[in-house]
Amino acid sequence: MQEPCRSCPEKTKDFGGCRCQTYMLTGDATNADPVCDLSPKHHVITEVIDKAQNPSQPVTVHPIVFRDDNWYDWARAGGFFSRPSRPSRYPARSAAAAR
Repeated sequence: MQEPCRSCPEKTKDFGGCRCQTYMLTGDATNADPVCDLSPKHHVITEVIDKAQNPSQPVTVHPIVFRDDNWYDWARAGGFFSRPSRPSRYPARSAAAAR
């Protein structure tokens, strides 16, 4: 554990912060979590928060679309996930699979 986490009295409560979050924000999971005020990389999280609160481009909101049971039946039957009907590039495998 690096400083300031190594000598921090809060390390027994937060265990040095979130490693995944630290990696995502700083590119190095061994850094101090930038969410912590004591972190030398704390400016990273404050910049992200400012950018989220004051977007330079308009935010597009997409409504949640609820599907009914018929949609799930269609998806299970192949839906978007079905393979296109075309000849196999591997005829030997297709012949073996057909037996």
